[in-house]
Amino acid sequence: MDEKKRRSKEVNNGSRGEMRYRAKRSVEDMSSREKINIGVGRESRTNPYYAKVSARYRILKFITLFVLIVYLAVMLGMYHSEITYDNLMYLIKDLDTDVSPSTSDFEDLSFDESNRLALTLYHDRLAVCFADGFKLFNTAGATELEYTHSMESPAVVSGDKYVMAYDIGGTTYSVYTTIARVLTKQSDFEIQSAAMSKVGEYAIVSRARENRYVVSFYDRNFRELSKVYKDKYVISTSISDNGRNYCIASCDVVNSDFVGEVMFGNVKSEDSKSTTVEGALPLQSKFFSDGSFVVICDTSVLFFDSDGSLTNTYKLSGITLTFADIAFDRVLIVGKENLVGNESCVTVLDKDATEVLKTSVSGKMNAAALGENYVFEAVSGTLYRTSFDAKSETEECALSVNRLVATGDSVLVCTSTGCTTSFRTPDTQTDDSGGESTAAVTADVELESNE
Repeated sequence: MDEKKRRSKEVNNGSRGEMRYRAKRSVEDMSSREKINIGVGRESRTNPYYAKVSARYRILKFITLFVLIVYLAVMLGMYHSEITYDNLMYLIKDLDTDVSPSTSDFEDLSFDESNRLALTLYHDRLAVCFADGFKLFNTAGATELEYTHSMESPAVVSGDKYVMAYDIGGTTYSVYTTIARVLTKQSDFEIQSAAMSKVGEYAIVSRARENRYVVSFYDRNFRELSKVYKDKYVISTSISDNGRNYCIASCDVVNSDFVGEVMFGNVKSEDSKSTTVEGALPLQSKFFSDGSFVVICDTSVLFFDSDGSLTNTYKLSGITLTFADIAFDRVLIVGKENLVGNESCVTVLDKDATEVLKTSVSGKMNAAALGENYVFEAVSGTLYRTSFDAKSETEECALSVNRLVATGDSVLVCTSTGCTTSFRTPDTQTDDSGGESTAAVTADVELESNE
């Protein structure tokens, strides 16, 4: 019995010894593994070549900064009297906020009732020129830019670079960007009209001392390029999208009849060519995107190529012209077949004088506008949206509409107290409860009805 206890004790001691041995080996293995250095986390070695190049560029950076500071200090010390507000505005004329609109449709806008206002689209914003000031509204209905002025008959024209506000019959005009008024100037004589190209060249049509009118052309840096003197009545002036060519539509009265003239030329050259149209009163002109242009007269629509040669004539026979618009390389003509009746003929022409749409609308036509895919007409409190395949949709609108502005597939309906958007795109439609959908932009601006 004692022998069994002794052997069991020896076995237990051996087992514990073996366990202690294994634990010791395990600790030694862990220690040996910890001592192995495989380079993880080691700092990379510095390349002498790139270190030298980097040091040189760092020194060059500080030298350039020092030279700039010295240059600015010297210029400010020597020419501080030349630094004016106008010079600063000239420096920022090429800057733009370049903020994308939050929605494609405008929220409703309201302003003090006034029949003396003009408006146009500019950089997906609405530029409104009042008699006492200029405002630039974004699609959310907020005022992004506001300046004051005094004008008797405000007017506004725009391109891709600038928007211009001027006073018809006055002598003042101003040029704006999306962030500032960059130019305010007075002409020598009364301004009759103005034109603006997409890239910033513009024209001012004013009365002249020795001639009836003078058309002054300026480049995008506000420097005068040339002048064209006219003894005829200048009705419309346009500049091509690239700012190179101009079109001046004028008329005269000979033997109690109108004689129209269309002059074409380069803004930097004295050379020009003219086309005379008997029995026609020019009303509106504009260049197409390919450099060709169109002149709308009271009796016909004249189409010219990019060289200023007359290529097509569309006769307005049997109708009296009431509305016209030129946009997206198309021409909208609205006329009445009978001065007594309420039937209006609506025609859309492409730049080749081909009829794209011809339809008729019954009722009193208040305004019409040409969009990229639709024609919009405000008729006796009803707003029509007609596609080029003659399919129409309707919405209610105010009776006192005085202007329609196409904004994509929607349209701004403008009265003397504000603007509201009709035919909204689906992502800005309001729900049945009167609240806007989640994708719509909220702006608590209400339109005051003047019906």
